[in-house]
Amino acid sequence: MQGDFAFLSQRIWMALLVLTLLAAGCSKSGTTHDTPVPEGPAVPEVPETTPPGTPVGMAEQVVVGPEGGIVTTADDRLQLVFPAGAVQTATTVTIQPITNNCPGATGNAYRITPHINFAKPVTLGFSYGDSDYVASFPAALTIAYQDDQGRWQAAPNMVKDTANKKVWVTTDHFSDWSLYKAIELIPYSTVVEPGQSVALHLLQLNEFKNDSLLPLPEPVKKRGGMVQEWKLAGEGALQPKGDEATYTAPGAIPAKNPVAVSAVLKPRGNWQVTLVSNIYIGNEGLYFRIDNGPWMYCVDDDGIFFDGYFNTITAANLSTEENDGVTIRWVGTRTLHSYMPWRLTWPYFLYGPNPITNYMHILQNGQPSPGGIYLHHGMQSLPYAIGTFYLRPALKITIPPQGAPTYSTHNIEGYFRLKWKN
Repeated sequence: MQGDFAFLSQRIWMALLVLTLLAAGCSKSGTTHDTPVPEGPAVPEVPETTPPGTPVGMAEQVVVGPEGGIVTTADDRLQLVFPAGAVQTATTVTIQPITNNCPGATGNAYRITPHINFAKPVTLGFSYGDSDYVASFPAALTIAYQDDQGRWQAAPNMVKDTANKKVWVTTDHFSDWSLYKAIELIPYSTVVEPGQSVALHLLQLNEFKNDSLLPLPEPVKKRGGMVQEWKLAGEGALQPKGDEATYTAPGAIPAKNPVAVSAVLKPRGNWQVTLVSNIYIGNEGLYFRIDNGPWMYCVDDDGIFFDGYFNTITAANLSTEENDGVTIRWVGTRTLHSYMPWRLTWPYFLYGPNPITNYMHILQNGQPSPGGIYLHHGMQSLPYAIGTFYLRPALKITIPPQGAPTYSTHNIEGYFRLKWKN
């Protein structure tokens, strides 16, 4: 436990500093916000071709000889297995992480060189985590490569090992390779004002072999006819139409919040999948609750501040008498539209209900809390950012004036609809 205290000491001081700034900067003005918020499109474009990705971080190199070998990237994300005789001479293999332009992409893509044909097929595998199939499910994770015309092609000869969270293909060439979600419910989670509507869509990017989820080796593009039934749990109205549906919120924030809209997919073989979108109903501001307790309402009159690197929410809690509030910070741009898991640095979450207590996104073993931020609308063309977040669990740290700190874990969930600061 002493090691945990040492690890957390810097985090605690950082949290206290941020909390001090938050207390100084938050104003409980009780501002009301009635401005209508445009929802924007729910379904992203699925381009026929995309530009090549650009390098992200450092490339890795390794020499593979005629005897074969196994190459694994430093992040354990990508693995190459060369059988004996795949290359005739010692060959330098370069793996460069790049931005991922594949439809349905999750994580970085990888540019693998040299671009040569192998005498024997090489096995290429992606490992994945829980955050990779947000809005989807493990068996829908698929591998694609980008051809010379800029089209993304589903790779043939695929093996999906959901028990070990891996996807494998065999290939006789290298290119730009990506892991992507072949089936995705959009949005996975969002916020809508009372009385307003939001569009939902089941996006399918592949045709599949027989009754399996092994894709046909065809270009990645939008397909249809995947939803068997739409369901609504909670208040409001749902209007289904094929792979699309429109949800209209009730005129007031319901007692049960969020509501759940489910897409029941047509069964294939021995599997049946239901994907769920949690839709929160709320006005402009930030809402959160701890351990399914009452919702607390916060405002950020200054809006989400982007300094060119960080996005920061600093929201004063109007539900308490204390001068407390929530700070959320992440790295990215206004065009970000994704799920971001909590990390040891950014993004981070902090709530300080009093001067000696913090709720943070980090656990005592030095690992980030499960969960993260899902930005549904972050586009610069829209005046608002719309997102949801959860920590299951978060760490509560209490540092009394005397005695040792105490620790406990709690579940936190929340959502926000906030303006961008100009």
